[in-house]
Amino acid sequence: MESAERSFDVTAFLKAVAIALVVILVFAGLICWVVNWMTAYQYGTAVIVGGLISIVFGLFSVAGGMRSTRSYTYQSAEMAGVDTIYDRTKESQRNLFDTLEALLVLGTAGIVAVAIGLVIRVLSG
Repeated sequence: MESAERSFDVTAFLKAVAIALVVILVFAGLICWVVNWMTAYQYGTAVIVGGLISIVFGLFSVAGGMRSTRSYTYQSAEMAGVDTIYDRTKESQRNLFDTLEALLVLGTAGIVAVAIGLVIRVLSG
């Protein structure tokens, strides 16, 4: 039987945060280009908004993950399987961990993006 225990991999976490942060910064640059924002202050504002959107997406991932696995239909379908209560509990723990992991990555990237946006705005005057 496969072990349900998962350890926190710091390297993978930092890599995921860095990728999410790069996506936020590039997306903010594209939005600035599309709406013709050409100053560093405006780019900083776009980065802040992108960071806040990232945080909100992380919160939505928790809400969606919890809702999808807590419905009556899901629970009754899960009970019809051949897994033991222990196996179902471990699967539920894995699902919760994955949901919270998405919040942690997107939330951290969002907080860092907001901080970067504020620094850009302060430095640009």
